[in-house]
Amino acid sequence: MSRALWLLCAVLFCLTGSVSNADAQVPVELHAALSTDLVEVGEAFIFELSAMGGDQVRFSDPLLRLPAGFSANGPSIGSKTLVQMGANGTMFRRGISAKWSLVASAAGTYTLPAPSVRVDGRITTADSALRVTVVEPGRKPGTRPSAQNPFGMGMPFDDPLGDFLKGAQQKRQSDMIIDEPVSNLEALGETGRARALAKGDDPYVFLRIVPEKSKVVVGEQVTLRYYEYYRVTNERFDEREPKLQDFLRVPLDDEPGQVQRVTTSVGGRVWFVQELDSVAVFPLRTGVLRTGKLSAQFRVPFLKNARVARESNEASIEVSEPPTEKRPLGYRIGDVGQFALTATVAPRETVAGETVSVAVRLEGRGIMPNQLKLPERTGVEWLSPEKKDKSDLQKGEVGGFRTFGYAVRIVEQGDVELGSIELPYYDPHRHEYQLARVALGRVTVRAKPGGASAPKPSNAPESEPFATMPKARMSLLAYEPQRTHAPKLPWFLSWLLSPSLAVVLGGLLFRNLRTLGERRTARRTEPEHLARRALIELQGASDGPSSAALAERAVHHALEAATGLKSRGVLLLELSQELEARGLASGLAARARNVLDTCAVLRFQPGPASEDSAQLKRDAASLVQELLLLDLREQA
Repeated sequence: MSRALWLLCAVLFCLTGSVSNADAQVPVELHAALSTDLVEVGEAFIFELSAMGGDQVRFSDPLLRLPAGFSANGPSIGSKTLVQMGANGTMFRRGISAKWSLVASAAGTYTLPAPSVRVDGRITTADSALRVTVVEPGRKPGTRPSAQNPFGMGMPFDDPLGDFLKGAQQKRQSDMIIDEPVSNLEALGETGRARALAKGDDPYVFLRIVPEKSKVVVGEQVTLRYYEYYRVTNERFDEREPKLQDFLRVPLDDEPGQVQRVTTSVGGRVWFVQELDSVAVFPLRTGVLRTGKLSAQFRVPFLKNARVARESNEASIEVSEPPTEKRPLGYRIGDVGQFALTATVAPRETVAGETVSVAVRLEGRGIMPNQLKLPERTGVEWLSPEKKDKSDLQKGEVGGFRTFGYAVRIVEQGDVELGSIELPYYDPHRHEYQLARVALGRVTVRAKPGGASAPKPSNAPESEPFATMPKARMSLLAYEPQRTHAPKLPWFLSWLLSPSLAVVLGGLLFRNLRTLGERRTARRTEPEHLARRALIELQGASDGPSSAALAERAVHHALEAATGLKSRGVLLLELSQELEARGLASGLAARARNVLDTCAVLRFQPGPASEDSAQLKRDAASLVQELLLLDLREQA
């Protein structure tokens, strides 16, 4: 048995040595090829670069520089593996294959420069360039005149929609534009009919934003889909997404623009439509919110000015608060979705003053709330939680889970009931409020060792109760009255009046101290003091949510100090009117409204401080200082 084992190890050693030696000798090879060297104008063909090397060689960043008159899509990159076994051992070769789809816009003979690729960080170029001949449409041997596919697929474009297109052989305006009527809508399919439009925004190419819903509540998901409609050859670049400044954005598509195009109808003519991207947005405030516009640049060879800019429509979404009827106590605006709570408590037995771990898991659909409603009871202290998140998508809905790790300190002894953790939320599917709840159960708390008083030793001497009594007389003696010294009158009066004077002076001192404390407490609770204190804390805030909360607090206290209005109880839509009614200038009222709107946006953007939060600090500090110089309360 041992001899066979030694023989197997020797064979494996030899094979491993041959593979490593062979791998060390594998050269890097670059090879370029064309799918054809004779094409027509507008016909797509493939340029392929193959890069192979040893098992440890890394290839990246393939690059192809084209002469004027060519457009390219790509590259599409794939991996390649080759195993060769010979007399010198086993040789492994790995590499990549990069493919570009090329289209020529003018006839002629062209030399395509050799492509390059980065090999282990160094740029390497293939050995030789390639030549291709481009002829006018219909001049290629063995073909009949036909409009070639202007969308880079390399397939004939005659009658692309089957029997329902009429006049497919009619003369087109150009080989790069479709101008055919739609005679049968049923042949478009369900998707094509759903994306059909009665009128387009442009005669050749345009962008469009389509929201899934037009009326939602604060915190409810809305799916936005970005589409490109086109009927001409084009190349899209320099895309810019809409601002979405009143929304929290979550991407839904891992590979934007990979959805295949669909044939549809625009104004009764044949068009193509392709979904560029889809995002989930969550409104952060009430009102009619606008998404902003999607924009992009296009290269359109059909037009004289080949480079054109296009902007999409601006979608509007009406956002309101969830209904106030049957709203549960503790509900926070924005907690919308479908949630469930689970929790574990460990250990279930502890000593007084120590902590137990409470791990709470919140999962479901929607944006996960940042905090939970904790039970309150005497003798139980909840420390700040440690949070962990994970997001996922299910049927186009954003969700996932968030865990809260609490350390709970218990100082009471006995069986302590921790209570329940609750999360009231609004379910947009059922259009009603729900309550996610989890009971934490009971924890047994023992007395801390050494905390009780120590027992008295058994051999300790007993104290003598009559040790201070005078001794008994042993014989009868004459009575002698005790001598007394009458005090002097001033000392007697001072001794007599000192308790009363002490009471009076103590009362005066206590009253003054209490008045001073009340004044100090009143100053601390004045809106001006609270605004300045919040402004100082704002300068030390390190993340977006903290900055937004402190800035909002400072502005509200400053508004109350200036006008006497408790602005937290006023809707943001009505705040400017209320402030102007109390004598505040319209400019200051508008600035206050804008700062509070920005706070509402940054509150739902976790993470380190950004340029937006830094700008918010500066705007809030300037506004608060100006408000504290005003005093319109008497006028109001």
